[in-house]
Amino acid sequence: MTVCLAAICDDARKVVVASDRMLSSSMLALEFEPPRSKIVKLSDSCLMMTAGPALRDIDIQKHVIRTLSSRRDVDVAMIVDQVKEGYQIARRRRIEELYIRPRGLTLDDYLGRARDLLPEVAIQIDEHLATYDYGLEVLVAGVDDGGAHIYAVYNPGTAECFDSLGYHSIGSGESHAAFILIDSEHSHKCTLQEAVWAVYQAKKNAESAPGVGESADFAIVGHDDIIYLEKTTLDSLGELYKEEWDNWDKWTKAFKPKVQAIPLPEKRK
Repeated sequence: MTVCLAAICDDARKVVVASDRMLSSSMLALEFEPPRSKIVKLSDSCLMMTAGPALRDIDIQKHVIRTLSSRRDVDVAMIVDQVKEGYQIARRRRIEELYIRPRGLTLDDYLGRARDLLPEVAIQIDEHLATYDYGLEVLVAGVDDGGAHIYAVYNPGTAECFDSLGYHSIGSGESHAAFILIDSEHSHKCTLQEAVWAVYQAKKNAESAPGVGESADFAIVGHDDIIYLEKTTLDSLGELYKEEWDNWDKWTKAFKPKVQAIPLPEKRK
């Protein structure tokens, strides 16, 4: 229940990203927008955003940062590999907690003693390992010597690259955001300003989807920095967005009579 999106621009030298702040609790049947950003810095030129159960991303963050903390100028693809590995570790740990430890076993026990277990027990555990949905989607955006990159990591910890498309979104507002980026014919050649505007529009459009909050964070990822959009820029974008919709409303009112005037075939006598 969220929306996270990224769009490559400036001839593949930068990526503009955005995410809402909505968190959902199925146990309490509520939604809320805490001051915590879903945009997480993984390096000086790479970040990640997540859609899914709250706080499940923390273990992945820790794994990536711990693994790469001593390395410099790491390629985005290498960071994505660590995100995948962290995802797989977190998923296996969750499966162990839910389905294996209640049987008095650890995952290592199962892997080493599967042949000694009752067949039906081994089959059930193996089924969970193969099909359990961790419920988390991860969007990784970064820039390295090869240019700007966008990856998505999905259950059970596999990645897809969206560099050639130039944009991608995840979460319940995914399709609403993607529609705007498709409609705007966004591409790598768009200027930074054009990309910021398109991403802002996409985020606003996604707010009509269930579980997408109004609060949001926007950032620009470059080769060696991550810059967050400040209130002045966001206010300007908001004013431009309002102006667009005010004019759209006027255009709609002027257009409606023309629709009513469309000639239709007369009823046959």
